[in-house]
Amino acid sequence: MGKLLDPSVRFLNVAAGIPAGQALNFLIPLFVFGRDAFPAVGLDIAIIAIGLAWLLARPGTGPIILLLAYEGFGLLMNIYGLASAGFQENFLKGLITAILIRVFALLVLYDGYQKMKIRPVASKAGLS
Repeated sequence: MGKLLDPSVRFLNVAAGIPAGQALNFLIPLFVFGRDAFPAVGLDIAIIAIGLAWLLARPGTGPIILLLAYEGFGLLMNIYGLASAGFQENFLKGLITAILIRVFALLVLYDGYQKMKIRPVASKAGLS
């Protein structure tokens, strides 16, 4: 992401890199199972692609809010899946890993959102 983002918003490298990695992770079932897996991962891939494309084209708070909302909703769904699953399930480790990745994504996206909010104020004051 460091080479794709505008140099003025390089602080968003990690915030954009985590959803990009998630999108690549969602592409794996498509390669393994073919188009039968598309209903399960298609919406995730589309939302992440839209958010990242928007962030690359016009860095601002809008795409970050979209990605924050996506990660927040995904976290709620993962927590619900964890709460409703038995602890002897085989996919439990993967679900816990997905929850931790989403929490980290939320933290870095929120940090990027805060930095993006103060960025225009700093540039108007001649501090950038």
